[in-house]
Amino acid sequence: MCSPQEAALLQLEEVFSATLARISDRVLQPLLTAGASQPSDPQGRECLRLLQQLHGCAQQLWEVTERSLRALRERLGHPDAIGLESLLLLREADHVLQVHMEYIESYTSCVVAQAFQKAAKQRSRYWRDQRKDLRQLLWGVSPKGSMGTALVQALRQPLTHHVQKYALLLLSLRDTIGECHPARELVVHAATLFGDLQSFMKQALDQAEATQALWHTLSSRLRDALCTPARRLLQDSQDIPVTVTPLRAERALLFDDVLVLLQGHSVHTFDLKLVWVDPEQDGCAVHLLTPEEEFFFGSKSPQDLV
Repeated sequence: MCSPQEAALLQLEEVFSATLARISDRVLQPLLTAGASQPSDPQGRECLRLLQQLHGCAQQLWEVTERSLRALRERLGHPDAIGLESLLLLREADHVLQVHMEYIESYTSCVVAQAFQKAAKQRSRYWRDQRKDLRQLLWGVSPKGSMGTALVQALRQPLTHHVQKYALLLLSLRDTIGECHPARELVVHAATLFGDLQSFMKQALDQAEATQALWHTLSSRLRDALCTPARRLLQDSQDIPVTVTPLRAERALLFDDVLVLLQGHSVHTFDLKLVWVDPEQDGCAVHLLTPEEEFFFGSKSPQDLV
């Protein structure tokens, strides 16, 4: 006898597989067609590479979803002969997780590099005509919003909904089966993995959107110097009251790989691998040592420095 959670997982996979196919057909392939001819500028070539990579990751995600779907159909069709442990989500949970993570990382790199917006501009009329079709992939596309933003949401919303439902259904399945069930260990492992995936996805998406938003606040020269698909903004001193001395930096940007201090037209960049941090005793300042400079970060609250 199959559980209601398994039937719900089957329906979830059917919807997600169909959604991924529509995304590939109506979003990713047209985006690649827009950049079919090799761009002459480095940024254009990088955007094309990122979109090609995303298309490949989306194809892998669709394939693993189809495999999961087949396993669920076999299980629900022959519940007495095929056990719960046969489900791909359980017996290959680590592989399914890895495919999802690769897709998320590829998608967020496109968001950071604004690949969707840049590619959409090349065929703006086409995308305006497709806005109605995109509503089938979204829970609401603003008629006045930019097409680039709509494309970002067209890929984000189905993914976040799918992963959230995965986590909830696996947790429910874990709570339903008995302690002595032969597949219990697999279910517990899968529920833990996809709970962690949900947290990873939220952090990855939030960091990517914050990084993309940052580029609009910088000059084109500085944006070109700092923007890389893999770089993520962790903290902006405009959001917290922090001072930097003796450089008197007007703004400090902490990325996952570098610390950037902006001082007028001057830009100081420090590799985090070479930064030594020494907290002061009062907790409201830290002493930073780098091969090039020595300076202090100060604030009124120790929490702001964290």
